[in-house]
Amino acid sequence: MVHTRMSKTVTGIGYILMILGLLIAVGGAYAASPYAALGGAGLAIIGYLLINIGFIVMGRKYHKGAWTATGIIGIIVFLLLVAALAVIAGAIASALGSIETGEGVGGLEGVIAGAAGMIGIAGILAFVWVIMEIIVLWSAAGYFGSGVLKGAAILKIIVLILTLVAVPVLAVSTGLSFMSGSPGTAMTLGTTALAVLGLDILLMIVALILAGIGFLTAKEPAAYTAPAYTTQVAPPPPPA
Repeated sequence: MVHTRMSKTVTGIGYILMILGLLIAVGGAYAASPYAALGGAGLAIIGYLLINIGFIVMGRKYHKGAWTATGIIGIIVFLLLVAALAVIAGAIASALGSIETGEGVGGLEGVIAGAAGMIGIAGILAFVWVIMEIIVLWSAAGYFGSGVLKGAAILKIIVLILTLVAVPVLAVSTGLSFMSGSPGTAMTLGTTALAVLGLDILLMIVALILAGIGFLTAKEPAAYTAPAYTTQVAPPPPPA
């Protein structure tokens, strides 16, 4: 019981840390404070890892394969991105060293292409993770009987749909504004798409908060108790 309670607590704390980290990082970037931005990003990463660890533990405890798979995919996405960044950093450092010593820079394109491939795979898996996270939230809402988690799942669905609509519209409007001589319509589309993305961000913040609260307050499902059956003894026959 302690392990199951702890796994939900870890997941809930992960969601809270993730939203706090993102807000701090955005605020730090807006205020041109690199320390705040990096600190917020680090806090968000810790929250993201806690969420996926919680999914894995809860999936094993409650025998929910989709929950465990979601956590594993989330960890793989993180490891792929870390590996890609390490490869890029190493390639850049090697290239700078070669330039200083007067040697040619060879093989850099191949290394960067490999890192880009890892980032591409991570992006695909990240999209899969987003969908599976919604499934986990919806499933957990039913399993724990939590309306808060169901609200988080519904908001995540809305955010996903709005993003899938707004991002292509924004890309198309940006392209049209460069290609057309009268970019008025393109600007209108772009402004609408940006407004939708702004609503997206607001809904995402609320969804993350609800998910954190939902897991922190989720109660264990009532244990099933089999009905007790008693042996029925036939009454004695009446006296003759």
